[in-house]
Amino acid sequence: PDMQLSYGPAYLRALSLLGTGDLDAYRDACAFLVEKFSDSDVPSNRVHVAWLCALSPNPPVDSTTVLEMARAIHDHDSLDDYPDDYPDFQRLVIGACLFRDGQHAEAVATLTTLAEKLQRGGDTTDRFELACTQYFIALARHEQGHDFQARRHLAEATRLADTYRQLDEDWKAVVALDTLQRETEAAL
Repeated sequence: PDMQLSYGPAYLRALSLLGTGDLDAYRDACAFLVEKFSDSDVPSNRVHVAWLCALSPNPPVDSTTVLEMARAIHDHDSLDDYPDDYPDFQRLVIGACLFRDGQHAEAVATLTTLAEKLQRGGDTTDRFELACTQYFIALARHEQGHDFQARRHLAEATRLADTYRQLDEDWKAVVALDTLQRETEAAL
């Protein structure tokens, strides 16, 4: 079948594999999705594939390619060039991909700005995005050697994730939150 038309099922399959802990199959699915959608005419497909790849360390894809996919809608060289209305989810994905690409300082800066914006929001989506943002800040702070700050962000992320899980039963979000929580707790 034409995989350009089958993005949704392929994405959900990969996320399901991550959720069940089949990391080898998940990584293969990520590689497949990057191959099929890295040049998709639909920027949101590229952003969502980048998110999927950023959810777990060491997918078998080039982190620079995944970062380029995350920046699909706006092709800027610097995050300072991004408009204020840049989608929050995409900022999260870019920050996550910066972290996976080893650009920890830029990831912290991007994600901290996003966290400040999301803290002013109050809907369920903001809580999910803020929890994920806090997990990635914790991971990046840990890589920078700032373990006290990392633990503080982990505690906040876990609190937000627990609240989100009580308010929403979206399995896709729960897989993301559970995966990031496990990784962050193991790192710290």
